[in-house]
Amino acid sequence: MPPESLERPLNGRDWRDDAKCRGLGSHFFFKGAEVRDIYAFNARATDICDECQVTEPCLAEGVAVYIQTGFSYGVWGGYTPRQIKRIAEEQKGKK
Repeated sequence: MPPESLERPLNGRDWRDDAKCRGLGSHFFFKGAEVRDIYAFNARATDICDECQVTEPCLAEGVAVYIQTGFSYGVWGGYTPRQIKRIAEEQKGKK
Protein backbone atom coordinates (compact mmCIF):
# COMPACT_ATOMS: atom_id res chain seq x y z
CA MET A 1 0.00 0.00 0.00
CA PRO A 2 1.44 3.42 -0.92
CA PRO A 3 2.08 6.06 1.72
CA GLU A 4 -0.99 8.20 2.43
CA SER A 5 0.49 11.13 0.52
CA LEU A 6 0.54 9.09 -2.69
CA GLU A 7 -3.16 8.35 -2.57
CA ARG A 8 -5.14 10.38 -5.07
CA PRO A 9 -8.16 12.38 -3.92
CA LEU A 10 -11.48 10.65 -4.29
CA ASN A 11 -13.11 13.71 -5.81
CA GLY A 12 -11.84 16.37 -8.15
CA ARG A 13 -8.44 17.01 -9.62
CA ASP A 14 -5.12 17.00 -7.91
CA TRP A 15 -1.77 18.53 -8.76
CA ARG A 16 -0.65 15.49 -10.78
CA ASP A 17 -3.31 16.29 -13.38
CA ASP A 18 -1.44 19.49 -14.27
CA ALA A 19 2.12 18.21 -13.94
CA LYS A 20 4.47 18.76 -16.88
CA CYS A 21 5.66 15.18 -16.43
CA ARG A 22 2.16 13.74 -16.77
CA GLY A 23 2.33 10.93 -19.29
CA LEU A 24 6.11 10.61 -19.17
CA GLY A 25 7.52 7.36 -17.92
CA SER A 26 8.75 7.10 -14.36
CA HIS A 27 12.23 6.39 -15.76
CA PHE A 28 12.56 10.15 -16.29
CA PHE A 29 12.39 10.80 -12.53
CA PHE A 30 13.28 7.54 -10.80
CA LYS A 31 16.79 6.31 -11.55
CA GLY A 32 17.20 2.72 -12.61
CA ALA A 33 20.27 0.54 -12.25
CA GLU A 34 21.26 1.28 -15.86
CA VAL A 35 21.88 4.99 -15.16
CA ARG A 36 25.60 5.66 -15.11
CA ASP A 37 25.66 9.47 -14.91
CA ILE A 38 23.52 10.63 -11.98
CA TYR A 39 24.29 14.28 -12.68
CA ALA A 40 22.99 14.08 -16.25
CA PHE A 41 19.97 12.10 -15.03
CA ASN A 42 19.10 14.73 -12.41
CA ALA A 43 19.66 17.57 -14.90
CA ARG A 44 17.28 16.01 -17.42
CA ALA A 45 14.60 15.52 -14.78
CA THR A 46 14.96 18.97 -13.26
CA ASP A 47 14.83 20.56 -16.74
CA ILE A 48 11.32 19.12 -17.08
CA CYS A 49 10.42 20.40 -13.62
CA ASP A 50 11.69 23.88 -14.50
CA GLU A 51 8.80 24.22 -16.97
CA CYS A 52 6.17 22.89 -14.56
CA GLN A 53 3.48 24.87 -12.74
CA VAL A 54 2.99 22.42 -9.85
CA THR A 55 6.49 21.99 -8.43
CA GLU A 56 5.48 23.09 -4.92
CA PRO A 57 2.89 20.34 -4.31
CA CYS A 58 5.15 17.85 -6.06
CA LEU A 59 8.05 18.69 -3.75
CA ALA A 60 5.71 18.50 -0.76
CA GLU A 61 4.76 15.00 -1.90
CA GLY A 62 8.40 13.94 -2.13
CA VAL A 63 9.11 15.33 1.33
CA ALA A 64 6.00 13.63 2.77
CA VAL A 65 7.05 10.30 1.27
CA TYR A 66 10.48 10.63 2.86
CA ILE A 67 9.03 11.58 6.24
CA GLN A 68 6.58 8.64 6.12
CA THR A 69 8.99 6.02 4.79
CA GLY A 70 12.50 7.25 5.59
CA PHE A 71 13.30 6.65 1.93
CA SER A 72 14.14 9.31 -0.66
CA TYR A 73 14.11 8.24 -4.27
CA GLY A 74 13.51 10.14 -7.47
CA VAL A 75 13.25 13.77 -8.47
CA TRP A 76 10.24 15.61 -7.04
CA GLY A 77 9.43 19.23 -7.84
CA GLY A 78 12.86 19.78 -9.33
CA TYR A 79 14.71 18.52 -6.24
CA THR A 80 17.02 15.53 -6.10
CA PRO A 81 16.71 12.78 -3.48
CA ARG A 82 19.56 14.26 -1.46
CA GLN A 83 17.92 17.70 -1.45
CA ILE A 84 14.55 16.22 -0.49
CA LYS A 85 16.11 14.32 2.39
CA ARG A 86 17.72 17.54 3.65
CA ILE A 87 14.42 19.46 3.44
CA ALA A 88 12.55 16.67 5.20
CA GLU A 89 15.13 16.44 7.97
CA GLU A 90 14.92 20.21 8.49
CA GLN A 91 11.11 19.99 8.71
CA LYS A 92 11.28 17.11 11.17
CA GLY A 93 13.73 19.09 13.29
CA LYS A 94 11.30 22.01 13.55
CA LYS A 95 8.54 19.87 15.06
